[in-house]
Amino acid sequence: AGRLRHAGGGNSRAGRAQLLKSKLGDKSLVPDGVVSIMEIIINGSDLDKVAQATYAAIDAALPVMDLQKIRAGNYGGRLGKSFVYLHPDKHPLN
Repeated sequence: AGRLRHAGGGNSRAGRAQLLKSKLGDKSLVPDGVVSIMEIIINGSDLDKVAQATYAAIDAALPVMDLQKIRAGNYGGRLGKSFVYLHPDKHPLN
């Protein structure tokens, strides 16, 4: 199962990203022109399934017009010791 959410608030995609930027002011890392920030959380029964779902999500996002960046975070290891690389060729083989 996974979860998809937008960061920020407002009634439109542009409104959410701009609201986040306005709340943080100069501390914001939201680049100019960004209209949507999405967080995708992927859970799975094993690392291979999570990696497959991650790569499927990336493949689905790549054709989106004006996509600027895909990033990942591991939250300092608080979500576990496993790590999925965003580039499949860098992911260690099991």
